Amino acid sequence: MGKLQLSLLCTFIATQLALGETATVAQSKPVGISKFLSDTQTAFTHQDMRKHWIITGVSTLAALNIDQKVMPQREKLMSAGLANVGDQWGGFWAAVTILPGIMLADQLRSEGPDQKRRNLNYAFSSAVAIGLTTQIIKMTVRRERPNIGRAKVSFPSGHTSAAFGFAEVMRNLYGIGPGLVFYSLAVVTGVSRVHDNNHYPSDVIAGAGLGIGLARGFYIAQRPTQTDHGFIFQKNNMLNISWVF
Repeated sequence: MGKLQLSLLCTFIATQLALGETATVAQSKPVGISKFLSDTQTAFTHQDMRKHWIITGVSTLAALNIDQKVMPQREKLMSAGLANVGDQWGGFWAAVTILPGIMLADQLRSEGPDQKRRNLNYAFSSAVAIGLTTQIIKMTVRRERPNIGRAKVSFPSGHTSAAFGFAEVMRNLYGIGPGLVFYSLAVVTGVSRVHDNNHYPSDVIAGAGLGIGLARGFYIAQRPTQTDHGFIFQKNNMLNISWVF
């Protein structure tokens, strides 16, 4: 397990313990491996996700054609200080702040225990899926990083997939405003990976698409299903029928 996934797991456990009642609810309805695999499959195969994966694939192929043209100009993309912010965010800080941040936001919004549990489970499971899928692709493709001599784990960018995945999680949970803030950090992270000569532009494009796609797919898979409930009751000698959606 990588440092990012380990940090995320430790943070998840800490926040669940801090939630008290919510932790009890989560224990009574654990998310099993079969559910996790099912949600991952949904993220890749759901009809609402097809256009996203097509766009990701086409964009990655297009970026392959500019990789070698961009790299000589990489240091002009941003300042070294801003690049360090992006590198730190995608590599560590997003993992250790995202779950406590969701817990705090839900507390301020006075969300109920069930909703808090769903939000944490969604963020955690989608983040784990992003991390695992990224590593599997890295080990399968084995593309060498642009800074020759490093391990062959360039494609896709793990920092970028994590940062964009977290941004999509925040957008899904709290709307476009918070989403824009985290998407801005994700863009800085992606560009920083090229600036620092750790990844090619195509690695970053693929990582961004992967992170967004899995986070969006898990949201589709885990969103509550709408159920209808009918009630028939008698009051004041009259028959009343109500239907709740």
